Amino acid sequence: PAAGRAALAEAAQSLGTTWQTLLVAATAAYVRRLTGLTDVILGLPVSGRRSPRSRQVPAMATGTVALRLAVPLEASLADLVPVVAEEVGAALRHERYRHEDLCRELGLGGREGGLFGPLVNFMPYERDLDFGGAAGRVTNLASGPAPDLSVAVSGRADGSPGALVFDANPELHDAHGLALHAARLAAFVQRAAASPGTPVGDLDLLAPYERATLLVRRAPAAADGV
Repeated sequence: PAAGRAALAEAAQSLGTTWQTLLVAATAAYVRRLTGLTDVILGLPVSGRRSPRSRQVPAMATGTVALRLAVPLEASLADLVPVVAEEVGAALRHERYRHEDLCRELGLGGREGGLFGPLVNFMPYERDLDFGGAAGRVTNLASGPAPDLSVAVSGRADGSPGALVFDANPELHDAHGLALHAARLAAFVQRAAASPGTPVGDLDLLAPYERATLLVRRAPAAADGV
């Protein structure tokens, strides 16, 4: 939702960080709340290109690095920002060491997603296209298979975040489960961004319609007990 994107951009500015770092922190907090795991490992797709010259060479160099983040329930989104920034910086120093090679060395068979769960994928910034006065729009059709849950977002031309796009491994998530994650995470990110000083454990995890459904289901039982 537009309100969530605005809250993310405003919170990033107030905390002196980027909205990308804030989104990674919020996603890690969401996974922490959902799974109960203190040690959260996210995947971060990277370009694998360390210099301006390498970015001009046509080649398939992208890879994925693992971000290992400790997320205690008493930590707030503001507390997680420096943790995420440090971990991303450390991981990017190894972005040319391919994930599948690391998996093979660890005896994981080189399978995609062997070292992490959900992906947070930052797509290239949207650009305006002009073909002799005819406006064009770039539409991303696919970003590769998702090993688990994937959250992709592209930046807008003004630097603000675009819409969140969710994808999932069909062997792990059905359509209903994916829709539920999308609704939950979008709402969770908006709540966390609107209150970056609130502990992760105090943030509401449910999607709005989930809470409404639970209240409706509990109401008759509560009335019977009166």
